[in-house]
Amino acid sequence: MITQYLMMEETWFIVGMVLIILDLSVGLQFFALSFGLGGICTGVLLYLSGKLGQMGFPVIETWTGALFSFAALSLVLLLPIRKYLYRGTDNLGDINEY
Repeated sequence: MITQYLMMEETWFIVGMVLIILDLSVGLQFFALSFGLGGICTGVLLYLSGKLGQMGFPVIETWTGALFSFAALSLVLLLPIRKYLYRGTDNLGDINEY
């Protein structure tokens, strides 16, 4: 039953949006942002898999492929996002130094 939901692109869009909203509202230091974007990218891949699968080019065929693409995309997006968002914070110094 849950495997059916893992193969629906709507599920991944919802998971991605929930993770992005959670990260921006709670302040998880942009950790869940990469997983949210990974979920949205997985939803896009599943959507394209449905369209390209009709032409004979399936992108994601099983629920394990969907989970693997979610994990891989999330981890690949984690490092560039953190590096971009924290690019100028090292040389600010301490606020208590006079």
